[in-house]
Amino acid sequence: MADVNRSERMELFESLSRPLEGVQVKDLTARHRATFTQAFDAGRSAMPTGELYRWFSRATQVFIDAEQWSFLAPKHESMVRLLEAGPESDRPSLACALHALARIEAGLGEDCRPLLERALAIFEQTNAGDSPEAVQLLAELAHQELDRGSSDAAGRYIARARALVEQGRRVDGPEWAGAEAELATAVGKAGGYEEAQRLLREALAVIEARRGPEHPELAAMLPKLAAVLHELADDTEAELLLRRALAILENAFGAVHPSVTRNLGVLAAVLDSQGRYSEADAILRDALTRRNEWSNSQPADVAGELGGLGSHFHSLGMYVDAEQLLRRSLAIEQDVLGPDHSSTAATLTALAVILIGQGKYAEAESLQRQALSIQEKSFGPDHAEVATSLNNLAVLLEKQARYVEAGRLHRRALAIAEKAHGPASPRVAILLNNLSVLLNRLGEYAEAESLQRRALDIWEKAAGPDSRDVALGLSTLAGLLTNQGRYAEAESLHRRAQTSYEKALGPEHPEATANLNNLAFMLMWQGRYSEAEPLFRRVLAILEKTLGPEHPNVALCLNGLSTLCRLQGRYGEAEPLARRALAIREKALGTEHRQVATSLYNLAKLLSDQGDSAAAEPLARRALAITEKTLGPNHRSVASILEYLAELCAKTGRPEEASSLTERARQAAK
Repeated sequence: MADVNRSERMELFESLSRPLEGVQVKDLTARHRATFTQAFDAGRSAMPTGELYRWFSRATQVFIDAEQWSFLAPKHESMVRLLEAGPESDRPSLACALHALARIEAGLGEDCRPLLERALAIFEQTNAGDSPEAVQLLAELAHQELDRGSSDAAGRYIARARALVEQGRRVDGPEWAGAEAELATAVGKAGGYEEAQRLLREALAVIEARRGPEHPELAAMLPKLAAVLHELADDTEAELLLRRALAILENAFGAVHPSVTRNLGVLAAVLDSQGRYSEADAILRDALTRRNEWSNSQPADVAGELGGLGSHFHSLGMYVDAEQLLRRSLAIEQDVLGPDHSSTAATLTALAVILIGQGKYAEAESLQRQALSIQEKSFGPDHAEVATSLNNLAVLLEKQARYVEAGRLHRRALAIAEKAHGPASPRVAILLNNLSVLLNRLGEYAEAESLQRRALDIWEKAAGPDSRDVALGLSTLAGLLTNQGRYAEAESLHRRAQTSYEKALGPEHPEATANLNNLAFMLMWQGRYSEAEPLFRRVLAILEKTLGPEHPNVALCLNGLSTLCRLQGRYGEAEPLARRALAIREKALGTEHRQVATSLYNLAKLLSDQGDSAAAEPLARRALAITEKTLGPNHRSVASILEYLAELCAKTGRPEEASSLTERARQAAK
C-alpha cells in the first residue's frame, strides 16, 4: 500500500514539474512560481532527499537567472532543512544548497558570510575542498572580507583560491573557468587588476570554446573583464565587451532583465568617464525605464537606477534634477533596506555631494554625518568604508573653512586606510592627495609636498606614468608649487599632467580641463597673457562642447578669461564674460552660493576699474554677505572683500567708513 501511495505521489510530482521543463527567463509568470511550489511540496513526500535536491537545483536555476530572490529564499531554506535532516551522503548537496542560499541572501542585501563559511567547511570535511565550488566560496568570502575592510583576511582567502585554481587548470573545464572568473573578481577588487585581467581572459577563452560565443555564462564574465579594463583606463575595449554582453543577455533573458539594466548602468559609467555625456544620459534613462517594466524588480534595484541617474545629472551640473532623483532613491532605500543599511549610507553620501555643489553645506553635513554613523555602526570604527566617509566629511568641512576639524578627519581616514589597504594602495594615495590639498591651503607646504609626492609615487607604480590618477597627482603638486612661487617647476608639472590626461582620456575630455585652466591662471598671474589666453579659450571650447554652455565649470573658465581681459584693460571684452559667468552660476547654483559671490566680486572689480564705483559697490556688498554667510566672518576671502570695499569708500570720500572696513578686514584675516 505504501508503494502504491508513493507511486501516486511520484506521478503527481511528475505531472506538476513537467510544465517547468525548458521554460525561459523571459517567459516566467506567477503561474510558474505556483507550479514550482506545488511540485516541490509533492516531491518532498515522493522521493529521497538527495534525488529531490537534484531536481530542485535544476528547477530553481531559471528563477535564479530571473533574480527572483524573495520567492527563492524560503524555498532554499526549506531545502537546506531537509538536507540537514538527511543522511551523511547528502552532505555535499547540503554544501551546494547553502552556497545557493548565500547567493540569494546576498541578492537581498543580507550578510551571507555564515552560510559561505559553513558551506566551505562541509566541502573540506567531505574531501571536496579542492573543487571549483570551494574556489568560488573562497573568492566570495574574500569579497565579503574586502567589504568589511579586512584586506589581510581577504588576502588569505585569495591565496587559497589561487593555489586551487593552479591545480585545477589541468582539468580545463567550464566549472574551473567559472571558479577562475570568481577568483579574478576578488583579485581585482583587492587592486590586482593585471592579474584579474589575465585570469578573466583565460576563463573567457575556456567558456567560449566549451559553451559557445552566445552563452549567458560568457555574458556574465564579459562585464567583469570590462570593469577591470575600466580601472586600467582601457574604456575602448571595456565598452565593446559591455555591448557584446548586453546583446547576449537581451537575447537570452529579455530586454528588461536586471542583468541587462545593471550592465546598461555600467556602460553609462564608462561613457561618462570618456566625456560622452549625452550617450550616457540616454542609456541611464533607458535603464530606469526598463527597470520599472521588470515585473519582479526589487525596490532597492529601482533606487539604484535612480541614484545612478542622479549622479549622472550631477556630473552635468543639473543639480536640482540630481537632488530630486537622489531624494527619491534615498526614500526607497530607507523604507526597503532600513535607515542603517550600507546602501542607504552610500546614497546619503551621494546626496550630500549634490548639496555641496549647491552650497547647502548644513544639510550636506547632517547627511554625511548620518552616513558616517551608519558605517561605524555597521563595520566598526576602523573599517575602510569609515575612512571614505571621514574623507568626504573632511572635504565638506574644508569648503566651510573649518580647517582644524577637517585636518583631524583627514588624518584619521588616512590611518584607517593605511591599515586596511596597506601604505602603498591607490586608495591610500587619494587620501594623501586630499590631505596635501588641505595643508596647501594652510600654507604648510613642506608636509603637503611630501604627502603629494608619496601619492604620486603610489599612482605611478600602480597604473603607470600616463594614468588619470598620475595626471591628478601631477596637477595637484603643480598647484602646491605655484603657491610657493616655484613657477618653472609648476609649469613643467602642469604640462606633464596634461600629456598624461590626454593619453589616458583623449584631448577633449572635460576632466583634463581643470589642469589646463590652472596652467592658464598660473601663466596669467605671471603676466604671460598671450600664452594664457589660448589655453583659457581652449578650455572654454571643450567645456561648452562636452558639458554645455551653462555648466558651472564653464563659468569658472569665463571668470578666468574675464580677469585676463581686465588685467590688459580690455574692458569691453571682459564685462560680457563676467556677466555671463555670474548668470550661469546664479541659474545653476542659486543666488546665495559661494561661487556666485566670487563672480559678483570679480564683476565689481571690473566695474570699479572702469571708474563705475557706484555700480561696483552693491555687487561687492552682496558678495560680502554671501561669503560671510558661507565661510563665517573670519576668513581671508571675507578680508579681501572688506579691503576692496574700504578702497571704494576711500575713493568716494568716505574715510570713516573706509577706516571701519579696514579694521574689520584686519580682524577677519587673523
